[in-house]
Amino acid sequence: GEGSASGGGNTATRNGAAVVPDADIRAYEDEITMLKEQLTEAKPVWGQIDSLRKEKDREISELRSMLKGRDDTIATHLGKNGALTDDLAVLEAEVDRLRAEGDAATD
Repeated sequence: GEGSASGGGNTATRNGAAVVPDADIRAYEDEITMLKEQLTEAKPVWGQIDSLRKEKDREISELRSMLKGRDDTIATHLGKNGALTDDLAVLEAEVDRLRAEGDAATD
């Protein structure tokens, strides 16, 4: 006949459209309810995760500014060190010149 079920499985057809058995529909509804409950339970956990992430972000930005401060200090010291090295080179040249003059005077 025309309205016969197409072979195998428990899916019948009505007017050419698949008919899902009530038991399957109830199983899907139960699964949806269970997933909704799991989501509800997970929400506070996600809130905790989010606040932990924000806390970590704050710590990271504090560390970044500390590192920047340290880098600035290092740069300042390097600048001073460079200036001192230049001063030392000038003094050494002056000492060498005076030695040379002294040597020339004693010759």
